[in-house]
Amino acid sequence: MADADATYCLDELPRFIEAARGADFVMGTRFPGAGGIIHPGAMPPLHRWLGTPVLTALARLLFGTTASDVNCGFRAIRRDALARMQLRMIGMELASEMVLKAALLRLRTNEVPVTLRRSPRTRVAHLRTWRDGWRHLRMMLLYSPKWLFGLPGVVLAAAGGVTLLALARGPLQIGPTTFDTNTMLVGAMAFLTGVQVTLLGLLAHTFVAEENLLPAPTQRTPSPFEYGIAVGAIALIIGIGLVGWAFAQWQQLGFGGLAGTGATRLVILGTTLVMLGVEFVSTAFLFGVLRLPRLGER
Repeated sequence: MADADATYCLDELPRFIEAARGADFVMGTRFPGAGGIIHPGAMPPLHRWLGTPVLTALARLLFGTTASDVNCGFRAIRRDALARMQLRMIGMELASEMVLKAALLRLRTNEVPVTLRRSPRTRVAHLRTWRDGWRHLRMMLLYSPKWLFGLPGVVLAAAGGVTLLALARGPLQIGPTTFDTNTMLVGAMAFLTGVQVTLLGLLAHTFVAEENLLPAPTQRTPSPFEYGIAVGAIALIIGIGLVGWAFAQWQQLGFGGLAGTGATRLVILGTTLVMLGVEFVSTAFLFGVLRLPRLGER
């Protein structure tokens, strides 16, 4: 297959036929560093030096592909491999979807240097640099819940959790700077936000697996979220207990100001755990909704 704009040299087709003898998927590469040739004016500078290299680097990072040019429109694929891909994109991002699914399915892949010529026809460009670039990037992120949700969420939750624990017993002095309850509140926000983003990632992973959006090797559904209900219930009980303890201290003070007392830290920890419990329990039930049997699965 090749873009029908006369920019590819179809007399190079025998290279693809030869490369396909031991492969399921053959990609062309236009870049000189990989042996390709780009004629002057054949590729817009922004596409050549920014768009395609960035998208190719992301495909390598997120999906482990070895392609050096994910946007090359000259490629070959065996019919059975194409059926296994179950392609779903309907726009320009289809090109990237083929590459990443070839990597996820562990298809035997070869790469062939090709020549890109300037289109001999005068026409309005069908590519929209930023719109189509964003569609490619969005598709890659949506097909990779681990990178979109999981890792950022874990990092944020860990940073917030460490901050909470470090300030749970009192202010922390580092050099001339004092970290106290205000910093603790920021840590609580980071912790809860990170946990929520991580849970969204697990839900996204489950949805992707249940709907067969990705090939079977990536469909490792997370552990049953019934455990999430138990964790959420424990967090709720502890959190309510801490808030109750703080209320008792407030009562002993005649319901006066709590500034400078340990009750403020109890309130922050308690409310954080209550919200954490709500997150886990609600996510557990949403997970159950996603796992409801479909018609024909009974």
